[in-house]
Amino acid sequence: MVAYIFPLFSIIFTTLSTLSCLRFFFSKQFYFWILPLLFSALLAVIAFIYVFFPSLILPYNTQAMAIIIFTIASAWYAIVICFRYILKKGIGKNKVKYDSYKNFKEAQYLEKIERRKYIKYDKIIRDKEKYGAQKLATTPQQEEWLDLFDNF
Repeated sequence: MVAYIFPLFSIIFTTLSTLSCLRFFFSKQFYFWILPLLFSALLAVIAFIYVFFPSLILPYNTQAMAIIIFTIASAWYAIVICFRYILKKGIGKNKVKYDSYKNFKEAQYLEKIERRKYIKYDKIIRDKEKYGAQKLATTPQQEEWLDLFDNF
């Protein structure tokens, strides 16, 4: 049972590194992941062959070979993860696109505020036109008659 722990974990690490490289291959920086994907696949094949057909790798199936494959697989998985974070840090945000998006959202917010103000102002103006008192346009003769009427 102990003899299969290192090969099992080496298969797990090589599979994880291959799947990670495959996932990162379908990102924006796919061209960085071509060689790591091929190397991870090669390591995974070697680990599978070591577990299922040990006589093909070495005539002597030793525990040292299992430890060596496990060490290489775990180190390679750590390298893949570190390489991912290095690439992620190296490629920063697109400042122009980010600033344009921010300005667009700010313009939408200001437009919404201005629209509310305009709707309020328009409602006040319409209410004044509809319900407000209007000063009559009169001639001097009509004003005399109005004064007589008001004084009566």
